Amino acid sequence: MITLVSLWAPPVAWMALIFFLSSQPSLPVPKGLIGDLMSYTTHFVLYGVLAVLFYRSLTSTDSPRLRSLYSIALSAVYAMTDEIHQTFVPNRNTSLSDLAVDVLGSLVFLGLINFINSKVHTSKIKR
Repeated sequence: MITLVSLWAPPVAWMALIFFLSSQPSLPVPKGLIGDLMSYTTHFVLYGVLAVLFYRSLTSTDSPRLRSLYSIALSAVYAMTDEIHQTFVPNRNTSLSDLAVDVLGSLVFLGLINFINSKVHTSKIKR
């Protein structure tokens, strides 16, 4: 039996990791283009994974489209609160480009989940 804790502990733990990382005044990232690419890639992956974890947790929602929408919304809201949180951390600031990359990561990861799910569902029907 799937319990509420087993469903929601992974996204909560992932959000705690994101909070911890964004609480650091500075992270060891090189300056310049390479550093920017590393930062954006990290944002993209962190929030893509968060959206997938939310998707996994929303088992009571039957529609994959609604699950995706809720997952993206929850990830976006958390990304917004994280950007606000960073205004209180020394040497950190709010960045709309970070927020955009966070949402983009959520969209792409869930797009992949839905694409894979549709292929699996289609192959089951053909059997």
